[in-house]
Amino acid sequence: MPINKGPSKPVLEIKTSAEDCMKKGNYHEAFLQWTRAIKMVDGTEPTFYDQRCKCFIETGQFSLAMEDAQHLIDMWFHSVDCKAALMGHVRKAQIFFASQNYAEAIEEFQISFRMSADPKEKASFFESASKAKKELGRQRTLDAQYPFVGAAVGILVAVAVVVYDYVANAPGQSYIGHPLLKVVVVIAVSGSCFGVANFMRDQVVAGRRTMLEPPPDIFGEISAPSENHRSHKDEKSD
Repeated sequence: MPINKGPSKPVLEIKTSAEDCMKKGNYHEAFLQWTRAIKMVDGTEPTFYDQRCKCFIETGQFSLAMEDAQHLIDMWFHSVDCKAALMGHVRKAQIFFASQNYAEAIEEFQISFRMSADPKEKASFFESASKAKKELGRQRTLDAQYPFVGAAVGILVAVAVVVYDYVANAPGQSYIGHPLLKVVVVIAVSGSCFGVANFMRDQVVAGRRTMLEPPPDIFGEISAPSENHRSHKDEKSD
């Protein structure tokens, strides 16, 4: 795909405005400016997509950032200027890292390392991949500990209930006076907390992937019934 080597003056003005917004940390305004610039050059300038992708990452709009990164890869992978495809893989790695999907981030950093011919870039990608590996190890350790922490909390709660029952009630009036019943209470409460913690862990893991998915099309779902209702009325009128 041909790449615009000489943007017009209006495009350069928008580009400068977008860069100024990014320097000020105003990424919401910046990605609007980059979008205008992309439309003005008919999507032929990969650096505009790259910078807009960065704005999306900074504002936590990972699904939109992923679209721009994938666009860079798909549109310029077979181009003479494969640097644009490299930009896409680097941005994808950053998106995965920012959304705590470290395994995928490592893979993208490794691809970037293989694609780059610049020794400094290679060193940077290698360092980033190493950092992602450390974060992945830490993340997996914490994920594995979730259920057991829940079970430990359950045991503490159950023991507190048993002790309170013993202290608060006179001999012979305890609700869980039998030793076997006390054991059952501890097992039941700790098991319940283990299950709750395991569920929470699964939700956290699923949430990392959900961050990369586009939001539901609420307006489309709302407009669809109204269109169906309108067509139904038209049929009646016929």
